[in-house]
Amino acid sequence: MCAALLAIAACGSGPSSASIGPQGGIISSEDDGLTIVIWPGALGRFEDFEIVPSQMAPESFGQAYRVRPNVELAVGAEIILRGDLPNQLSKTRIGSLGADDVASGEIEWTHLPYLSQSIDEKASTVHSHDSRIALYYAILDDGVPGSDDSAGDESSSDDGSTDPTDPTGVPTTSYAADIAPLWEPTCTMANCHGTPASGGLTLTGDSYAALVDADAAINGAYTRVIPGDADGSLLVQKLEGTMPGDAGTPMPPAGGFPAASIALIRTWIGEGCPP
Repeated sequence: MCAALLAIAACGSGPSSASIGPQGGIISSEDDGLTIVIWPGALGRFEDFEIVPSQMAPESFGQAYRVRPNVELAVGAEIILRGDLPNQLSKTRIGSLGADDVASGEIEWTHLPYLSQSIDEKASTVHSHDSRIALYYAILDDGVPGSDDSAGDESSSDDGSTDPTDPTGVPTTSYAADIAPLWEPTCTMANCHGTPASGGLTLTGDSYAALVDADAAINGAYTRVIPGDADGSLLVQKLEGTMPGDAGTPMPPAGGFPAASIALIRTWIGEGCPP
């Protein structure tokens, strides 16, 4: 059974590959069914990653994908699966299966952590995190409603999402460790968001309070960062160049803020903006 499971059967598209190193990066399958965001600092060297659809993984609700190499990460990767979602969203999870488990004969899916805003029904995506790159990933429909494998029901809301402010729902990001370093060195230069600060926003030193629940200086109708709402946060809109016309210019003005960094900021906001 193990030998059969390790065989690869493509389903509709070929492999997708990318070389990703210490600066981080993103790899997606050719059908966009699986996207893996590897954050800066997660890898100590360049690795050549490959994603391919597979029919040889255990039974799952959605298409399964095989990924290689299967490496430990210093910073957990974001795992995003896109496709038809189960009708019962409260039981929808991302399943992973590690290469070590396959080698030892443990051929069963493990649920990845279920976090606040894990499911985007409009985009047909499920998000989670993994501390290493597993051999297989797929959407499952057998999760326990309102909980994950590691947290009790008391840490979950009625809709099955984990409260990121609850101490039992351990966030995977923090502003001090993950977000503040993203501003160095380009965003903290003079006349940008150093001293003097463009738009009244200073990103040097302890800049958490300048962003979270803070009104934008250019237009008080907008909030720079809204915990739990990345799309509604002006910071994300400016980084992605989608801000309203009366909310100033993109960050940076020429655009091009790294996609992996924006994805990390989105994850941090989705987890409630841990300091």
